[in-house]
Amino acid sequence: MKAVFQIIFTLIFLNCHYAQNISKSIIGTWQLESENYQYNFENNNNYSSISNDNHINGKWRVDELNKTLVLLMDKDSVIFKVSFNGQIQMLWNYGDGNLILNKYIKNVYEYFPESVDYVFDLKVVTKAEIMEGTVEQRNIAKEEINGISYLKTETEFFNINVEKQTSYSRLTDDAILGIYPASVNSYEYTMISFPLFIGKKWTLKHPLLETNYLFDSQTSITINGKEYEDCIKLIGIGKFKSKDITFNDIVYYSRNIGMIKLERVGSNEYKWIYELKEFNSSKNFN
Repeated sequence: MKAVFQIIFTLIFLNCHYAQNISKSIIGTWQLESENYQYNFENNNNYSSISNDNHINGKWRVDELNKTLVLLMDKDSVIFKVSFNGQIQMLWNYGDGNLILNKYIKNVYEYFPESVDYVFDLKVVTKAEIMEGTVEQRNIAKEEINGISYLKTETEFFNINVEKQTSYSRLTDDAILGIYPASVNSYEYTMISFPLFIGKKWTLKHPLLETNYLFDSQTSITINGKEYEDCIKLIGIGKFKSKDITFNDIVYYSRNIGMIKLERVGSNEYKWIYELKEFNSSKNFN
């Protein structure tokens, strides 16, 4: 059966180059257990797959950074690794271990719930001192900006000299997007890029900083005596745009809770450690 999944797409690129953009349509066929599948890709990001009586429709998009073509179905995703020679190798969530791009996260939205408020223990370590306090992060309400609905979040620091912060975000099929500042002239940036699979990379381009993220692993972590299983672990390398300071992030997300730990170590020898103290998931913004 391994040979069944070692499938190569031969593609016809119409007036396009992968590194720039896929325009108009890409037509590809592949063989699976003697059944011919015809894939039709449209420039409005729709695709259809036809084989005998089987007809599938969905959305497609290209992830240039990870060199993947993602086919989105109703309740699933299929990830294709794209090469520059006009071929695509199909990469399933099962089959030959050498063929798998890496297991992607199903029901990924469960790791980023909108209904949760948080209280974090915060420790800031410098050369001179150790400061300890708490951070409260509250999702306030949905607010419309430029005709688009965003979730408004307020973050307040206690016993740590940091001003209260307000942020805006929204969840889409492809990403969690942020907007800053929240004004007519502002632009959106990608906070989390979907789908998520081990090895996935993306860049957060915030107006004040830029961070290259890597989905490192799924793992367990213990915080304040409680074990959280099946967590998403992200590793980030970033830089503040207005300061000559770089930093390294390690972030953990737990299913149905959200972020449970953030550790940031800066080149200025500051270390910030957020650890979940408590959370409340009683809100509903639908």
